[in-house]
Amino acid sequence: MISIWVTELRDLAYDVEDELDIFATEQLQRKIKAEAASASTSKVRKLIPTCFSGINPGTLKFNAEMISKVREITVRLQKISVEKNHMDLKEISGTRLPMTTKRLPTTSLVNESKVYGRDGDGLAILEILRANQSDKDVSVIPIIGMGGLGKTTLAQLVLSRAKPEFDLTAWVSIGEDFDVHRITTTILGSDSSGGNDLNSLQEKLKEKLSGKKFLIVLDDVWNEDYQKWILCRAPLERGALGSKILITTRNSSVSSFINHGYHSTLSCQ
Repeated sequence: MISIWVTELRDLAYDVEDELDIFATEQLQRKIKAEAASASTSKVRKLIPTCFSGINPGTLKFNAEMISKVREITVRLQKISVEKNHMDLKEISGTRLPMTTKRLPTTSLVNESKVYGRDGDGLAILEILRANQSDKDVSVIPIIGMGGLGKTTLAQLVLSRAKPEFDLTAWVSIGEDFDVHRITTTILGSDSSGGNDLNSLQEKLKEKLSGKKFLIVLDDVWNEDYQKWILCRAPLERGALGSKILITTRNSSVSSFINHGYHSTLSCQ
């Protein structure tokens, strides 16, 4: 009985984070559209969308669906709370044990039903990637923000729009375990067959990326071990000018050692 309750609570937590991702993405896209509109319209015309934004069909649809989701989550939370009382579960004060539950891995695929964007929004979001121009062949772009602020969704959108501009793209779901061997194998894909030791794999990856313009996304990075980062990045240095490594992380200290590139701190303001 308790295991079922814990599963329901965990599922609810994931659903809450998913909805926060959707909300943050919608907020980001509205902000981008507003900035684009202000740059191309007169002061008089800018008053029109401001005055009538409340009756925009797309906005009304999003608001209605979000309200419905919040109500559903509230009902589920109340049910879980009641069940906790029935099972006489009590919170233990003092030091808490660390959570061992791992979040499900992410992929590069964008769930279009959860993205209330337009083609123009996608192009505007892509500017976040293009904003970091560097003399280096390979530059790193960290997207920093607490859980639920839409970092993964933003990275998915950027990657889906940017693919035609790169010779090679890859998505690696990281999590708390920064496994250099797994990261290397994932980027290599089908080319990882053969030697299984890290040195052989990194030699293959270096050869595969040499002279090619690539975009690699490392999603949900927690690692603060500088030596692991150096080891992971070693075969990525041979990319062509304009190659990018896009990193999403909740930890601002992660960006302190990966490089001094572009920082995009997401917020729901």
